[in-house]
Formats: sequence, structure tokens, C-alpha cells
Amino acid sequence: MQNETRERALVLASMLAEMSLDPLLSGHFDRLERQVDSLEAHSGVLFARIINRNGRIVADTNRGNQGWIRTGFAEESPLFRLSSNSKSLNARAPIVFGTTVLGYAEVDLSLDFLNRRLGQTSFVLILALVALIAVAVAFGLYLHIQVLRPLQRVSDTLITDETREITGLIHLRRGVAREIRTVASAIDSMRSRLETYYREEQAVQRLRTLGEISVSLAHEIRNPLEAVSGAVEMIRRAPETSEHQEKFLAIIREEVDVLNRYVSEFTQYGRFDLASETIFALDDLVEDVMVLVTPLAQQQAIHLRAKRSDPGLTICASRSHIKRVLVNVLMNAIEACSQGDGIELRTAGDCDIAVITVDDSGSGVPEAIIDHVFDPFVSSRDHGLGLGLALCRSLLECYNGSISLQNRDPQGVRVCIRIPLSTSNASSQGLVL
Repeated sequence: MQNETRERALVLASMLAEMSLDPLLSGHFDRLERQVDSLEAHSGVLFARIINRNGRIVADTNRGNQGWIRTGFAEESPLFRLSSNSKSLNARAPIVFGTTVLGYAEVDLSLDFLNRRLGQTSFVLILALVALIAVAVAFGLYLHIQVLRPLQRVSDTLITDETREITGLIHLRRGVAREIRTVASAIDSMRSRLETYYREEQAVQRLRTLGEISVSLAHEIRNPLEAVSGAVEMIRRAPETSEHQEKFLAIIREEVDVLNRYVSEFTQYGRFDLASETIFALDDLVEDVMVLVTPLAQQQAIHLRAKRSDPGLTICASRSHIKRVLVNVLMNAIEACSQGDGIELRTAGDCDIAVITVDDSGSGVPEAIIDHVFDPFVSSRDHGLGLGLALCRSLLECYNGSISLQNRDPQGVRVCIRIPLSTSNASSQGLVL
């Protein structure tokens, strides 16, 4: 609204400046007086005047001001000025002939009308705000009584303890909105169906767990049986000496014991026995594993070797569990390799961690599944069950260990196993655990 007043004042001043050009050039000041008087017919105009370039008032609706010189008058003064009491707005427009400014036309508009309109508008806005607040409060009360309070009752009825279990039917007071009652009825019906579904799901879950453990057991039995088969084959081909027979028969006896332990774990619902933790030398374990899997690698003409960077590393864990991890990883490497490929197992110490790295030059793992190779039932082989690496990760996590896998360039896979060293081993190397 104030912008409209400013625009109106500027239009009147500009109109007066255009009408005053000819009389000002010709010196017909009587015509200038008639022109400034004509603006008094416009509503809100307090006065109008013409000022020449020297600051002299040559025409004014208030004749007593004519002939006076405006002090402090300057061409750079603003086009709009607000009076000291904020009751009027003064607008100026230059009177231009060519590029020469001959003077200025001034129009002073009263702001009383604007102030009255602003006061009325403010009063209406305040009333609207009060009404809006009243409506909001009323709506909030209605929402609380008809919606929030019944919903809170529904929530309190459904969940009453830390187990977050559904406990009973929902009872609402009279007068609750029909929609809330419909929701409560639907929840009661859903609760009944959920109870039935929960009982059925428990039965299905028990069967699924038994199935997964059975598949896992079959997978764990396969690797020892292959080792037994390889050892028997070596006995068949070896010279008839008691030394060779005794060596490979010992392998057969050890792997049969492993199978017995797997069956025992199956009867315990697949839980790993951590009570058999011992401190053992990593080099001795690697040597035993190499003796176990070397016959299988030789059968396929795969070059298998072990290399140790830091001898004397010891680990506190279940020896059979760590052995199972190494056998699984090496078996996977052998299955991924072709005739003439190579596999290298390296051991090293990294602060208080034993690092076991297995590199092969096989076919590698498809990029589509490499991020999921440690998930159950994910395998890159057609005949694989996809449980070996998942079991390895579970076993290592029992001892705060970890396992990772990545493809090598240009081909092959690198598996990195990290497991904490025993306290005595770490202390002997000057480490603080």
C-alpha cells in the first residue's frame, strides 16, 4: 500500500513537471500558478510547487511561499522524502529541457489515509490471528480427545512390557470416532491372525534350522572324506613300506576323529565348542594342513607351497577350528585351479595379529557375487553348497578373527585370515595387548 502511495505521488510530480516546462521557459508564471492549483483537486494533495534551478519557488499552492529560496536545495536530493512527523510524503520530478534541468516539480501527499488503512488492516489481521489460534486450539482439543487419546489406549493395550508383545483385546470408551473403532477392530483381528502365524512360523523355522545344519554337516563331512580318499590312494600307489603306510594311516585316523567331532557339533544344534581352546604353534598347524591337502593338489598337478615370514607365532584357539578354516580355504583354492596353476600359503605377524594369506592363480570369483561370498549358500561352483566360507567366518569370529577375499590381477584369488596371537606370543615380541 505504501508503494502505491509513492507511485501515485511520483506520477503527479512527473505530470506537473511536464506541464510546467513551457511556462517556465517562457516566464509565464501565472500559468504555473494555475497548474499547481489544478493539483489541489486530487485527493490527499497537501501542496504542489515549482522550483527553478536556483532553488527559488516560482509557483506554489500556498502563495505566501512564492519567491522564497529553498535552503539546502540540491539536485542530488532524493525523489522521495518523508516528513518529520511521518504524516506526508514529498515527491520530486525534474523539469528537463534537452539535457538541461530547469527546475523541479514537488507534490506533497498526506499519509493520513494510508495510516488509517494500515491501522484497519492491522486490526483485521489481529482478529484473524486470534480466530486462527482459537480454531487451532479447538481442533487440537478435538484431535486429542477423538484421535490421540484413543490411539494411545490402542498402543497401551497392544504393548505393555519391554518384550513388545501383543497382550490383549482393545477396549475403547463410548463416543470414540467410528474410524478409530474400525482400526481397533482390524488390529484385534490382525492380532489373532499373527498368533496363528507365529506358531506356524516357529515350526517352520525349526525345520529350516535342522535343514541348514544338515546341509552344513554334509559339507563339512565332504572335505575330510576327500582327504581320506586321497590318503588311501597314496597308500595304494606307495611302495610297500611300513613308514609310508603308517604316515597316511595316521591321516586317516585323524580325519575320522574330525568327522566324529562334526557329528557331535550337529547334536548340539550347530554350536561351536570353545572350551577346547589351546595355545598352539601356527607353523605346526600349517605343516599338518599341508600334509593333509598336498596329495589332492598333486593329483591335479597343482603346485602347492607354504612360506613363513615370522616363525614361532602361537595362537590361542581351538586347533581343530583353525585347521578346518585352513583346509576349507585350501580346498576352495584347489577346486578353482587347473593343471599347472599354483597356490601359496604365507604366514606373518602384524603387531598382535597373525596373518595367513592364501594366493592362487585360478579362475577367480565372479564380480556379481564377490561381495556375498561369505553369505550362506552363495557359491561360484555348480556343485558347491556355498557354506565353506560362511563357516570359516563364523569360526574365526569366535576368536575375534576375520577373513577377507579379493580377486587378484590378472587372475586368481587372495584370501586373508587375521586372528589374534596368544598373550604369551605377543608379550615375547614386546607387544602390549
